[in-house]
Amino acid sequence: MNPTLASLPLLMQLTAIVSGFMHWLRTHRSAVTMAGLLSFAAPVTLFTGALSVMREPTPANATLLGLWWLLYGIELWCLLLAIGYGRARLKPPGGRTPRGATRLLCACAAAVCVSISTAGRAGILIEQGVVQSALTMQLHAFTLSFIFALLYLAHLRRSETHEAARA
Repeated sequence: MNPTLASLPLLMQLTAIVSGFMHWLRTHRSAVTMAGLLSFAAPVTLFTGALSVMREPTPANATLLGLWWLLYGIELWCLLLAIGYGRARLKPPGGRTPRGATRLLCACAAAVCVSISTAGRAGILIEQGVVQSALTMQLHAFTLSFIFALLYLAHLRRSETHEAARA
């Protein structure tokens, strides 16, 4: 008898999901690379831009801000990989519209999560005169992250099309 994933105990389900994710990472190197490049494009751009307009950047401020942006990039990378694996595993149903809506929701969720979880950088940026308010900072970072997440999902879609054509 072949048990389904839902009928297995929780620990076995988690083990199956993690092993499937690790296999997906090994077999989709371009997806991992593209997620990394796109994830750190926004933090590098925003960090260098912020440093160039800071009033009086101290080494402590620059280091702390750099760590916030490093966290931002790592978190976005992990979220994009999780979304990529989830899409590959679940295969959104329906035609073009439901799949497009799923891509938009996934990109939006990744951008929101990463923007909110790294909101601590606002204090430094406001203090140094880089941004006027935390809201504008969040909207700017969300927009960039959303665009990069959509680019990543477009890359995945194109890769899937090429894989299907080869098969």
